[in-house]
Amino acid sequence: MRRLEQINEEGRLFDLDADDLALLNPNTHTCPVFRTAGDAALTKAIYRRVPLLFRENPKANPGGVRFLRMLDMANDSSLFHTAKELQIQGWKLDGNTFRRAEEAFLPLYEGKMFWLYNHRFGDYATKKPDYKKNDLPEVTADKLELPTFLPIPQFWVDCREVEDRLEGKWSHRWLLAWRDITGVETVRTCIASILPRVGVGHTSPLMLPYADSEQLACLYGMLCSFVFDYTARQKVGRLHLTFGVLEQLPVLSPSTFSHPCPWLRPEPLFAWLLPRVLELTYTAWDLKSFAEDCGYEGPPFRWDEERRFQLRCELDAAFFHLYLDSGEWQPAKDEPAADFARLKEAFPTPRHAVEYIMETFPLVRKADEEKHGIYRTKERIPELYDTMAKAECSSYR
Repeated sequence: MRRLEQINEEGRLFDLDADDLALLNPNTHTCPVFRTAGDAALTKAIYRRVPLLFRENPKANPGGVRFLRMLDMANDSSLFHTAKELQIQGWKLDGNTFRRAEEAFLPLYEGKMFWLYNHRFGDYATKKPDYKKNDLPEVTADKLELPTFLPIPQFWVDCREVEDRLEGKWSHRWLLAWRDITGVETVRTCIASILPRVGVGHTSPLMLPYADSEQLACLYGMLCSFVFDYTARQKVGRLHLTFGVLEQLPVLSPSTFSHPCPWLRPEPLFAWLLPRVLELTYTAWDLKSFAEDCGYEGPPFRWDEERRFQLRCELDAAFFHLYLDSGEWQPAKDEPAADFARLKEAFPTPRHAVEYIMETFPLVRKADEEKHGIYRTKERIPELYDTMAKAECSSYR
């Protein structure tokens, strides 16, 4: 609450008992930050239907996930070199990598350089003196349309340092990172991206799950979804999405993506999700290895804003189906009758929950309305959700 009179608002007062804390934060038993009773009821419902990423006791790690802070921006600063330093020593810039004979200095990526489905979001090459220290200009669409365009970082690091930190932990030629610095009042709370195998600062921790490449791509799509972001917003109390917070978020097991797709039976779920995640992600040649790991040998996909909007909405609608029941709510295993009743009172159907969750992203609404005059993201995702629900009903007949 921000004002004392809010204590009298309907839905502001609700109970959480020890069982609720054990359900929502089983590793730390800390209290989540809910705005309303509806948020509490919906979040508990999601947690009863989707497993945690990592549970300490009893230990459960369905994705075999590990985390890594690769390079500390302060403690490892002696390893970082500027373009001017490297050029004086005879290094030549190739794309955004400095090379000399068989040696290489890799770009050092920071969180401000990437966004959801966009590893070329921020570029130090276009930063002007009047920009604030922590701000970077966004890369424009005309540059993103070029599959050869690569952003320029502030620093570079010896590729041997990168390999030393990844040795024995990660064999792929690409990385899965997220922004540690965030908040619940930003456009999005969980901002994840697929990156090339580069240097990465500690404010962009790496997730290193054991899974097939197809499953990892689908897991990445889940991290970019609105429904996952909504659950993260209930847990981020300050400005950081830390390991401890991420571990206690509801994450679909990678094996889920091998199950039959509810709206495209009998095809596996990844057969529907993967092409969409791949097209959104593989927009430049530096992620060729990611595409190859996913079974795609073609060139990067064209950056088309309208096409990308449609693909993202389709993925969001799909993850709403995977996180929530379709049609009517069904009680989860061991769900108390009182909790189920409160859930149905607040959200008569999962479709009502979809509408509500989309209303919890006011900055997405603002951007849509300023550009298009309507909150078109909220309009499109529920429409696609309904289409999938109808297809799901047909596939069961």
